[in-house]
Amino acid sequence: GASNEYEADDSLYALRDRFLVTAQINGIADDDLWLELLLPSKARTPLPGTISESVADLLRQDVQALGVSPDVKPAVRTIKSALMANGIVLSDRRWKNAMGLVKAWAALSGATEVKVGHLDVLEHVAWRSPEQRPIAASVILTIAAPDREVVRGHYHAIVAKLRDFPYKDLARASTMDADARASLIGAAGQFLAELDDAMAAIMVRVRASQGADAQVMQMAQDAERKIDSATDALNLAQRGRRSSRLSSLAAT
Repeated sequence: GASNEYEADDSLYALRDRFLVTAQINGIADDDLWLELLLPSKARTPLPGTISESVADLLRQDVQALGVSPDVKPAVRTIKSALMANGIVLSDRRWKNAMGLVKAWAALSGATEVKVGHLDVLEHVAWRSPEQRPIAASVILTIAAPDREVVRGHYHAIVAKLRDFPYKDLARASTMDADARASLIGAAGQFLAELDDAMAAIMVRVRASQGADAQVMQMAQDAERKIDSATDALNLAQRGRRSSRLSSLAAT
């Protein structure tokens, strides 16, 4: 089901409880992707909406055949206690269905048994309101995917800090006097240097996960891309050149 709002009171919780996975869909932030949605550059091939019953039966067999690692039950107990300590209480029915989802996630991942790492899918189950979402994710990923939780923190810190990067001022650097330009370039260089520790911490976690966590890799690549973009802006300013992209930023 889909809705434009969350339930207003607890009387609707029993209904909401029957929808196991919750996904909050925001608007498209990337302008290029937004334009691609409006004006696609090529015809899209529709994705199949269903799978055959025979394939579904095979998947169910895979799920039923899975074992459970001994450390999963203690991890689930810890997650439940931590969620409750943060005011997030799930019904027994939701927990039962959630474990089915965890086993399905493990089977689809090609695993032969459910491991603690497969509990990461619970971050899409264990919240009811937008305020609970980051709390639930932090609790669950700290146990199920600690590398991802650490990377996520550093990634959001990098993104937040880069909002203050002086792109517009750097675009005008070639029109400044020498002292002002040198001061700006020095400050921008120091700005980027301060991101080194966060990026280094991300790379430590990338190496620790050995590339096995796709979300860790995606955040690392996106953070690196954003820093590279800021570095390119600084390099252009140091050479006394203006790019059309930077000039358009400066004009806004």
